Parts: sequence; C-alpha cells; structure tokens
Amino acid sequence: MSGDRAAPRPRPAGWYADGVTAPPPPERYDGSTERLHALIEASLALGETRDLRTLLRRILDLATKHVGADRGALFIKQPATGELLASIFHGEEVEQIRLPSGRGIAGAVVESGRPVRIDDAYTDERFDRSVDERTGYRTRSLLVVPLQLRDHETVGALELLNKSGQATFDDDDQEFLQAFGAHAAVALETARLTEERIRGERMEAIGAVAANLVHDLKNPLSGIHGYTDLILQGPPPELLERCADGIRRQTKRMTHMVT
Repeated sequence: MSGDRAAPRPRPAGWYADGVTAPPPPERYDGSTERLHALIEASLALGETRDLRTLLRRILDLATKHVGADRGALFIKQPATGELLASIFHGEEVEQIRLPSGRGIAGAVVESGRPVRIDDAYTDERFDRSVDERTGYRTRSLLVVPLQLRDHETVGALELLNKSGQATFDDDDQEFLQAFGAHAAVALETARLTEERIRGERMEAIGAVAANLVHDLKNPLSGIHGYTDLILQGPPPELLERCADGIRRQTKRMTHMVT
C-alpha cells in the first residue's frame, strides 16, 4: 500500500452479473489507512461481544458509521428452514422479520454469495418495497454483502441503505464492507455456538435438578403413602392425629423442595 490510498484491485468480469462464481471473502483490505484502522478496531470490538442481540446492534452501528450509511439491516440464515431472519433497528427498538429463502436482494446475495450494489433501489425488480411502504422510509442506494465463513459458507447478509448525502456507494465502500462482513460472520458464528453451548449446559442443569427432585420426592411420598394406609385402618384418635400431622409435615417438605 503506497501513500494513503492504494490503487483498487481489478474486478473480475461479471462482478455484478449472474452466473459468475462468487469470489472468496477478502482476507485483506487495500483501502485507506484510516479505514484499515477502522476495520481493525471493528474486528476487535466484535470479538469482545458474545450476546447475540448486542452483537447484531454493534455490527450495524460499526458498518453504518465506517461506510457512511443512513441505516442498515442484518439477515441471518436459519439452518433448519433456510429462511432469513432480518434484524432492523429503529433507535433502541429492534424489528425482526422472517423472509422466505431467496426473497429480495438480500435473499439473492445469500443464495449467490456475491455482493450487490445498486444506485437506485426502485429500478431493481428484486427490491422489496414493503418495508419502505410500512415505515415511510425511502431507500435510494443500497449495498449488500454476504456474510461468509472461511469455508465460504454463507450464513447471512449485511445490508446498508442510503449513502450519506446524495452520494452512492462506491468500490471502496464495497471492498471495506466485504472485509468487515468476513469478521462479522465469524463473530456471529461464535456467538451462535456460545448460545448453543450455554443452552445445552442449562438443559443439562435442569435435567440434573429434575432428577434430584424426583429422587428426593420419593421419601416424603412414601411417608404420605404409609400414613394414608394407617388412616384407612381406622386407628384410635391419638394415632389418627399423628398420621394427619405426619402428612402435613411431608406435604410442607415437598412444597419446599419444589419451590
């Protein structure tokens, strides 16, 4: 990299066209020094976050800030169904929308594994206008990149809307966002695996507690069963009172266990 800005790498033919093999996620970013520093800082920030919701918000905040976009959305592929779960933040609120596989521009990016950059969204027939119509927001330009792991598995897409001012997204924006997306994909996969591990540990803990509870409940239940048999034999009043008191004590013991 010479100076503050290296010459852009040549794009393969058909970069935006259909039918072209998707390029692998870029392992380096040859843009400005300022953006390179931003990419490093963003990667470190993502690596510190394990909570999935917090991570989604951080990815969008960092991406919109460093690319200079008005807003964005994250689309995460659901392994079981192939659906896309879109997370769209409105201030502190998050709206989640489920989209069928392949729907919209984000769906096309996830299926193809290739980025899409559009200067006028409404001229592209793949653009889904329903969110704009519902929210009153007007999408002009957009940039969508796949979120890919090292084995080129596409786990989702990152979409940015409306370049700041009246400008449109350029080659440098796309190259930066692809590099950022590679780091985001790893962070998301790590957070997902962490949540699965925690969920598994919780289920194991619940199973252990349930097993212990069942075992511990056997003793008071046996006591109640014995006292009941004595009552059915018609014992004298003093023994009957002792049986009733025993049932009462064992019932309290069981209630304490369950609580």
